[in-house]
Amino acid sequence: MACPRPTTTADPAPTAAAADAALATLKAYVSATLASTDPSAPPSFAPTTPPDASHLPRPRTRTASVSSLHGRPESVVAPLRSLYYDLLHVAAQLHGVIFTEHLTPLGTPAVGPNGGGAEEPGDALRALEKTVSDQKRLLHKSKIDLDVERGLNKVLRNENAELKKHMVQLAVVSEQEEEALTNRFLARIDELNKEKARIISEVEREEEFITNTLQKRLVQLQREKIAMENQLEQEQEAMVNRLAKQLDALRSPSSAGASLAHVEPTAIGALSGGTSPAVGPMESLPRRRSSTHGSIHDVPLMTPPPMADILRAEVQGLRFKVQELERENEAKTAKLKAWRDELLVLRQKFGQPIEDLFQDQRSTPASPSPRARRISAHSTTS
Repeated sequence: MACPRPTTTADPAPTAAAADAALATLKAYVSATLASTDPSAPPSFAPTTPPDASHLPRPRTRTASVSSLHGRPESVVAPLRSLYYDLLHVAAQLHGVIFTEHLTPLGTPAVGPNGGGAEEPGDALRALEKTVSDQKRLLHKSKIDLDVERGLNKVLRNENAELKKHMVQLAVVSEQEEEALTNRFLARIDELNKEKARIISEVEREEEFITNTLQKRLVQLQREKIAMENQLEQEQEAMVNRLAKQLDALRSPSSAGASLAHVEPTAIGALSGGTSPAVGPMESLPRRRSSTHGSIHDVPLMTPPPMADILRAEVQGLRFKVQELERENEAKTAKLKAWRDELLVLRQKFGQPIEDLFQDQRSTPASPSPRARRISAHSTTS
């Protein structure tokens, strides 16, 4: 790879020609390196076609006129200096300033094997060849790094493609699962709606049945109440009329004995409940009958009990019976009111009309109070 060193002779002309040929080869290699895409090919330092003799520099004899730079002839130093700065510019373009630390400016004296200055004129050329070799190695290393990065990039692209494919598959699976869940939930909602409608219809039928049953029961209780009140009034009226007749019969002096004979002890005992002390003497009155030879005026009659006691006992018995009927009526009224309230709550709960309940309540005749019954009985008696 090293360029053939020019031989040092007494005549400097062949050395200058060899240096010019080497410099031309290096320039061509650098140009090819910058222009080609594969700079890793080793440079060819084959000897080029010798230049035309007319263009060769005229041979000069070695004189004492040498350059102040390392004692080299000026004809060799000038092309090397130009190529050196060109190579520095190329190195700066390729990798910044990384190669500047490895290059030695031409103005610095080269160190020879004995520690002194370079004695041979081919040292600069060898240094230049070494620099080119270093650049080639660095370029080769950069190419290897680039290949590694390309491989990593390819692997990453493959992984990215696999990840994208996997993401697409996951999206499809998730969409299918969401669709299945949605269909299942919709079917469940339809079932719940149907069950809700069925339950509502059953509840409405049951409510209607309960409402009709309670309504019929309420009407029946109202009729029973009215019938009981009418029966109570009739019984009270009958008792009051019977007592009034007995009182009229007892008040008349001519028919006092007949009225006492016609008074029914059992009725008086039933009315008084067996608690009146005045009924006992009436039942145990000694009845003396006249003999076949006497008259009715000859039979001594005992004094009957006071009429007030008899009437008081009858009134007491009637009061007991009225109180019992009133308690029964109040119990049935309370029960009827409770059922009406329950029916009202059920109708309000299920949104059914409740005006008919108040109409039935207004149309139901109110039961007379005990005071009204006493006033009615007193007016009938008088």
